[in-house]
Parts: sequence; C-alpha cells; structure tokens
Amino acid sequence: MTTRHATCNCGHLHLAIEGEPARVSMCRRPECHRPECQRRTGVVISNQARFKPAQIAAQTKQYEDRFLSPFVAAERGYIDDVIMPHSTRRRIARGLAMLANKHVEVPRRKHDNLPV
Repeated sequence: MTTRHATCNCGHLHLAIEGEPARVSMCRRPECHRPECQRRTGVVISNQARFKPAQIAAQTKQYEDRFLSPFVAAERGYIDDVIMPHSTRRRIARGLAMLANKHVEVPRRKHDNLPV
C-alpha cells in the first residue's frame, strides 16, 4: 500500500495517507500566523484526502464483507447465537413456552411501614 505525504506551507504539520488518494493537502496550523497560509485557506486548519469514487466503493465493499456479518461477530464472541430467518418463529415459541410456567418467588418484606 502506498503512503502519500503532505505538509502545510509553513512546514509545521505533516500528514501521511495510506492508499491511492487523488489529492492530499494540508494548510495552516492554529499557532501559525504566516500570511501565505492564511490567504490560501481562510480557515484555522484544513486537511484533505480525496479519493476516487471507485476506490471508496471498493473499500466499502471490503469493509462490509469483513465486518458487516453476524457470523463474524459470533466468531469473536460479541453475540451468543445467530438465529436464521427460517427458524425465528420456532426459537421465539420455544423461549416463550419456557417462560409460560415460570414462577418467581418474591422475597418476604423485611421491614414494614407502621401506621403513624
């Protein structure tokens, strides 16, 4: 992977971008008062890395394939189980059937409010 570098006009800041951006630019840092930097952007600080839409689409697809799957989350232990759509009704019915006869014993009160 290629790394592109950019520096502000004054040379105070350096920026490194991995990939193949179409353009990388950096201008002015807050404590710099050089007129060249101020005239160029008119803002306190400006960093840009512009990528082509095809590159963004490819990276998005790669990210979605890698992280946008419940199976990856289950592999890593973030979730307990993946319920497939065709078995959803059966799993919910089984869970509700387990809860149908559940009885929770409420502990006896230890203190009471006496009439005042």
